Order: sequence, then structure tokens, then C-alpha cells
Amino acid sequence: DQLRLPSLGFGSSDFKRDFRLPPHPHHTSLRVTIMRTLSDLCLEVIAGNIEKYPPHCFSSIAESEWEEIVRKKYRSTSPGQNMGDGASPAITISHNAAIGPTAVKVAAPVILSGGLDGKGRTVPALAGKIIREIEDANPHLAKSAVADNLVWKDCVEYKFKSGSISRPRAFQYPWPILVERVKTSGEDLLSLLQPPPCCEEERRGCSEATVRRNREEKMMKSVQTLGDSIMNLPLLSASGVGKSVKKFVKECKKLVAAKDGGHSFPRYMPDVTSARPNLRLLSPLQYLENLLNGWKAVASSSGVVLSGNNIGETSTCSAEQFSGRSKKTSEEQHTEDIAVVSECLQWRDLHKALTNREAAQIAHHGEKMRKLREDLDLGRPKIGKVGTAHRSVNAARNQNRHEAILSKSRGTRAKMASSAKPSSSSSRSGAGASGCKSRIQALRQEVAFKRSRQVAVGTGGPRSTVAPPMRSAATAQGKMSFGASVAAHASNRPVGASNFPSRPMKLEKRKGIVGSVGTREVELSGGRRMALPNKAIGSRSSGAGIFSAIAEKKRKAAASEAYMAKRRRENDFTPRFKK
Repeated sequence: DQLRLPSLGFGSSDFKRDFRLPPHPHHTSLRVTIMRTLSDLCLEVIAGNIEKYPPHCFSSIAESEWEEIVRKKYRSTSPGQNMGDGASPAITISHNAAIGPTAVKVAAPVILSGGLDGKGRTVPALAGKIIREIEDANPHLAKSAVADNLVWKDCVEYKFKSGSISRPRAFQYPWPILVERVKTSGEDLLSLLQPPPCCEEERRGCSEATVRRNREEKMMKSVQTLGDSIMNLPLLSASGVGKSVKKFVKECKKLVAAKDGGHSFPRYMPDVTSARPNLRLLSPLQYLENLLNGWKAVASSSGVVLSGNNIGETSTCSAEQFSGRSKKTSEEQHTEDIAVVSECLQWRDLHKALTNREAAQIAHHGEKMRKLREDLDLGRPKIGKVGTAHRSVNAARNQNRHEAILSKSRGTRAKMASSAKPSSSSSRSGAGASGCKSRIQALRQEVAFKRSRQVAVGTGGPRSTVAPPMRSAATAQGKMSFGASVAAHASNRPVGASNFPSRPMKLEKRKGIVGSVGTREVELSGGRRMALPNKAIGSRSSGAGIFSAIAEKKRKAAASEAYMAKRRRENDFTPRFKK
């Protein structure tokens, strides 16, 4: 009833439970029990609690036992695996009653894609800090290839993502892996030039189309690997890929020329002349030619002297495009990165190199910012002396203007408001009266005064004894107008006395004229009289002289506006309500 499976390649730790198989018409039901050893159980417990043990506890463990612990830890943390979630793999054992067990089949667990390792893993099996402390405390475990492939590779990809700024293209792989990838790709291209062995085709049972499709995929994989890889002089020397690619391109050109000449193209050769979307719309032959010219440019920039035939080919190629140096990386930094990568033999060495590079960049950036702050403090202009500046005339004038604007005492409205206020006798008799009133306002008051005097004289009403502002201002200054001087001379009055007669004017009516016309006269001294212009009594015009036409226009405009307002009120049917 018990069965051990050591010869099938499965460890005893892969099976934890008893399995009962379903009955079959020709087979009997069989119960399989896997016996596990004590050492296997101990290693499993250590793998499950490896983070809790101090680093020095692993000093008594051999390298083979350490690798087994790493494998168990890796399997228990793999996503989608049946081993880690307590489930059991499906086992089918064919058992014949007469012969016995005939075959044992174990179904493969479900495997995801993507992640750090391409199988759905999102975090490493062990943190980089933990495994670094264990290997530093136990030097005999620091060279384990199993731990390097299962743990350190995921740690590098987890902390430094491929294609990120923290991981340049030069740090994509450790140096031995990079050399092997490039060398294998060149050798695969050369193998495509030879026809496949017939025995291999017969053994696999593949048709000619299938073989050609497989060789096509092999060629495209090699070309893309060479295109994605960086290239420098040490890598060209170590891998010898330049010679392999050059030979492949040369032989392909010969086959293409023979095809153009009428000869048949070998069936086993993949198509090297058709454009491919994943090769920037170039054919594999053209893409390899560009790579070869770029590698020659890299070698030339490193000091290698090329022959005369190769100088013209590298004139249009840039070494930066094929060397893997980004635009933000200086030439000195790139040279230093290549030297560091050439010393990284394992993934753990690559992880350490990337960590040191990141720390150096952070320190360099901090030092650069610190120097910028110091230069800013040193280059800032200093204030030598502070003194009180004297206010100039313009500054004082601007300050007064600013204060006048804020106090609202400046502007047209303020001036009109000040001129509308009644002025005192002192301001009217002195020079201040002429200063506070504008010339236009004085002329308007003069015209109004003359009109009032003419109306009073023509109607026989009382005359105004108040002198106009301009005349009173001139009199106050000791000056007189021309009319006042003539009147004073005719009436033998001293200059500065009242210029207007106190006797009323006589109004006479003349007969024989249609309408009544009044004559106005001013009695002067010595029996003399001064005649004034005639004016029809009862006339609508309240003005005289040239101002009568202006008054008539104003009257007509007012009458027209009143008429239009009346019409608008009559046409407005909006109901009105009394309050």
C-alpha cells in the first residue's frame, strides 16, 4: 500500500497528504501514502520562518541544505502554485490487478504570467535586506547559484525596474549572462546558414513548413536580442558577435544576389528581405547591417582604427545610439558604469552595484543643491549703507496730488461743487473771487445780469443794484470798463462811484405805429439823455439784442419737447393706478 517515488524526479517534500484515486473498470482503487523524512520537515519549517532566525544561526547549514531551503521558500511563495495554498497536485496511477502499478502521472500546477520572473510573482521570495545579512554573516552561502537565480534576480527587478531611470541599459544583466546572450544570438544566426539534419526532421516528425517557421522564429529572436543589447568594446571582444553577424550578412547578400540572378533561394533559409513591423519597418538583413555599422562606430569611438572600407559606413552612425548611454548620462558616468558592470558576475553583485550607484547619485545631487545655495548666498548683492533720501520737488508734488485724489478734492466735480457755494464779500471783492471761478462762469453771470437789467428797464420794474461779478471785480481792483468810464465822464461823477443812475427811466408811447412801442431813455446830468434800443411791449421774447434769437430757439425746443411728451402719454395704454 505504500509507494515511494524517488526515481521519478520528485522530492519527498512535494507530497504532504494521502491520495485516493478514483476506481476504474480495469484498475483497482489505490491509496498512495508518501512518507517524509524528519530532515525534510525541519527544512520546511526553517523555510517558512526564515525571517525570524538571526543570521548567525545558518552557520552550521551546508550550501546544499541552504539551497533546498531557498527552493522551498520560493515554491511556497509562488502565486498560482498548488504547493503553497495547501492543495495537492493531481496524481493518476495506473494499476493493473495482474501486473501491478504501470504508470504515475502528476498534473502540472497552474502557472501565471508576468510579474518579476514572468510567472506572476509580485515580490521576491526573500527581501534583499534579509538575504544580504545572512550571506554577510555566512560567507560559505554567499556564492549560491540557486539563491542568485531564485532570489537576487527578483530583488534586482523589484527595486530597480527595467527601463527606469534608476537602472540604465548597461545594468540589464550581469556580465557573464550578457556575454552569453550576445554570443548565443550570433551563433544561432550562423546556424541558420546550414540546412537542418534530415534525421532531426524525421525524428521530430515536422513538415518543411514547420521547420521553416521555427527557423524564422529563431532568427527573429536572435535579431531582437542583439538590437536590445548594449554594445561596447569589451563586449565585442568577449563575445565575438561582430564576426558572426558580419559573416551572416555577407552570406545572405550572396543568396539574395543569386536569387535575383535566377537561382532558387534555399528552402531552409528564412525570409531576410521582407520588412518587419517590430524591426522599425526594416528587413532583418537591413537591420543587421545597421547594427553592424553602429558597432563599428562604437569601436571607432573607443580608439580602434578601422580599415578604409569601413570608415564610410560608420559616418552616418552615432555611437551613443548603440552604446546604451542615455541623454541624461554623461560620458564619464557611462564609462564608469561599463567598468562596474564588467565586474558584476552574479545578480547579487548587480544589486549591490545599483544600490551603490543610487546612493552616490543622491549624495551628488545633495552636494550640488548645497553648492547652489552657497553660491546664491555669496553672489547676493550686499547693502553697504542706508540713509534717508531727500524729497525732491517732483516727489512732493506727486505726494500732494495723491493726497488730493484720496480726499476727493481734485477733479471737475470738486471744482464745480466749490464754485456753486456762495462766496463771501471778502472773497468777491478781492482777487480770490476771480481765482475760484472760471472765466466761462464769469461770462455767464455777466450775460444774466445784462438780461435782467434790460428786462427791468423795458418793463419799468425796479432795477438791480448789484453789479455783475466781472464788473465788481474790476472795480475792486481800481479798474473800470469802457462803458462805465463814459457814463462817469458824462455825469461828472468820480471814478469808482456808482455807475448807474438812481432816477428811473421814462417810458413814452408813440402813436401812429401799429402796436405800442416804448422808448427808453437814461437821464444824465446837465439835462442830457441817452436813448436805448426800442422794444415792443408785450413781446414774448424775454431777451434783447443777439440773445433774443437764442431765447426763441430755446422756447421752440421746449414747446416741441412738451408736445412730444404729451403725445407719448396719449399713446401709452399702460394702466396707471393711484397710490
